[in-house]
Amino acid sequence: MREKTANSQRHGGLRNLKNGVFWSSRYISTAVTNTLFTSYISFYATDVLGLSLTMIATVLLVTKLFDGVTDLIAGFIVDNTHTRFGKARPYDWCIPFIALFTILTFSAPNAAPMVQAVYIGVMYILTQAVFGTLLGASDNVYLLRAFPNDKERNNVFGVSTVFGQFVSLILGVMIPKWISAAGVIQSEWTKMVIFATVPIAIFGMIRFFAIKEVTVDETVINTDGKKEKKQGVSFMDGIKAIVQNKYILILTLAIFTIVVASGFLNTSAAYYFTYYVGDISQMSVIAVASFASLLMLVIFVPLANRFGKGNVMKVSLLIALGGCILRWIGGTNMITMGVGLGLMMFGIMPISVYFPLFLFDIIDYSEWKTGKRVEGVLAVFPNFANKVAAGLSVSLGGFVMGVSGYVGGLETQSESAMRAINMSFNAIPTILLGIMTVIIFVFYNLDKQMPKVKEELDARKKAQQMT
Repeated sequence: MREKTANSQRHGGLRNLKNGVFWSSRYISTAVTNTLFTSYISFYATDVLGLSLTMIATVLLVTKLFDGVTDLIAGFIVDNTHTRFGKARPYDWCIPFIALFTILTFSAPNAAPMVQAVYIGVMYILTQAVFGTLLGASDNVYLLRAFPNDKERNNVFGVSTVFGQFVSLILGVMIPKWISAAGVIQSEWTKMVIFATVPIAIFGMIRFFAIKEVTVDETVINTDGKKEKKQGVSFMDGIKAIVQNKYILILTLAIFTIVVASGFLNTSAAYYFTYYVGDISQMSVIAVASFASLLMLVIFVPLANRFGKGNVMKVSLLIALGGCILRWIGGTNMITMGVGLGLMMFGIMPISVYFPLFLFDIIDYSEWKTGKRVEGVLAVFPNFANKVAAGLSVSLGGFVMGVSGYVGGLETQSESAMRAINMSFNAIPTILLGIMTVIIFVFYNLDKQMPKVKEELDARKKAQQMT
């Protein structure tokens, strides 16, 4: 009996490992495109195309706000999708389109500055607001329906996160080198982006072919005694699920704040390393320091099982805040910068990467409270905050430096521009993270309620089956 149990556990572990690697293909496929858009789109526009920072910041703000709106629409689309491949799985076909329009974004035509700015905005919308949004809206729903068992789902997600993050961090070390080699030559940027995105996009389609949805759409018996699909989620169902659930609002606010803080850091990093450190290729320290986050990726699930996800998140945020303060105090010292960035990346992992595990509890809590199972809208609401926050951080960071007098291409910048770069890279992320830490400590206590929520949901389902 013990041997049989051991074999079962071993086979289950191998299955989780295999599925985790397959599942990570989606995250790896978008790692390059996300890095290019979050860290280098402003630099490409100002120092490669020669556009003004204020102009590109305005374009990115408008497109990001539009991107946020499409997230909410995508949530309702996913909730009401029914195909032979499932509810969420078909949207993995967005991956090759994301790669295509990323290449086009960084292949701007030789034209007037306004035309180039509008072109980047349109390509950005197609990449992020259309195909990226549909892929993001379906992702957590796909995970829920492919692995309905909580333990298996957590294990698969944990493996995929560690493997995907490891590969993404390797790419993160390489991308600054590729950027440095491309310089400010437009044709070299196009070649670099093609080289970086096409193979990864092909790899990203593995998940669609390897993992199927096993949860089928529920049916109900109509008045004629015939089976039909359960009624979809209405607009008001989605609004009710959000408004009556304080935890989705807290999680969304946490993601919003961290993305804004990270966005300021990422957007200003190229400028900080160019004008403070004196060597943009040294940006690789960010990716190297991020390897510290792998430790949190490995230990989060065991710690969460023992102490609760919320408690681990709170302690992690304190560590991240300490890292931000150390990085700020250390300035251009590579040791304090590396350690500080490592602590920050380590501490924000529970929210920035493992937030779906919090989200699954929030979806159950919403069903318990409202009586309606809403997946797509709740799953996409944090993505909505993510997109809006990313747009605001990129644009606000650009406005801060633009107003301060930053001029792209100069060997030296004005004193006010240098202060703005330093503030965007150090002060603003630290202050925002401190505010978010206080909010989480005071208001997030869902872990204590989940045993009761799950018990009553199970009782309801058993009662429905008996009828």
